[in-house]
Amino acid sequence: MSWPTRTWTQDGWREFPAPLHDVTPEGLPVGWDEHAHEIQRSGVLGYSQIEGMSTVEVNPADFWDVMDNPIYEVAAEALDLPGGLSWTDWVAQTLTQVGSREDYAAAEAYMNNPDASNTLTPTQQAIVQGMSFSGEYGEGRADNEFPGRDSGDVIRRAWGIDPGAFSGITNVLDDVHQWLFNTVSVFDLNDAPIIRRGPEGSDYGIEGDIWEHYGLDKAPEAPKEMDVHYNFNLLTARPSSRTYATPKGYPELDTSTETISGPTSYDTYMDTQST
Repeated sequence: MSWPTRTWTQDGWREFPAPLHDVTPEGLPVGWDEHAHEIQRSGVLGYSQIEGMSTVEVNPADFWDVMDNPIYEVAAEALDLPGGLSWTDWVAQTLTQVGSREDYAAAEAYMNNPDASNTLTPTQQAIVQGMSFSGEYGEGRADNEFPGRDSGDVIRRAWGIDPGAFSGITNVLDDVHQWLFNTVSVFDLNDAPIIRRGPEGSDYGIEGDIWEHYGLDKAPEAPKEMDVHYNFNLLTARPSSRTYATPKGYPELDTSTETISGPTSYDTYMDTQST
């Protein structure tokens, strides 16, 4: 950002609001872009080129990454979560089912190889029971793949948890992410990054800061008297001897007798008319 933070006015220094500095996607707060690294963006999508009907995701954000992301909370409130839950309550409820990243990894390892000598904590055992009870573990889409878009035009993301056993959770996250994706995509299409960035010295062949180059980062100096003197050579004022044709019905004015101090011929004429 090369816009100055302040500018000089007749009233002294004033804060300079950079153009578009507080323009945000509709519904998102100022500072939203600090948390947008977990959103696939138009033109900078978080996945590789499409191969056939599936796409491999390279965005590492997962279920646990977005739990404390404030813009996901905004999106969830805009969509209304199942049961009318708040984002905080929904996160607490889902973490009870999924557990921490470490506990989930241990439970998943057990589900994939139950014959291994794995010692699970009570929390991890509860996660395994939930996976087993669902009857859908391993039946959802494969991790890190997109099978395209469903009838609701929602991008199905990989969230780092099994989409079969936890389809209710991943579906909500898909919907929340889709709301953010659409909102930010519209913003990106209407954004003006050159204006947002501001003029750079390099744009005009100037090295360094353009505002410093032109001295605009300092208050102006007090005015100084110019060392310039003019010798005026003006003609002395004198009465005009010009005559002019007087339209019929109008008085003829004799300007030859006028002086600079007056009265004018017109003044004399008007005096005669009033008497």
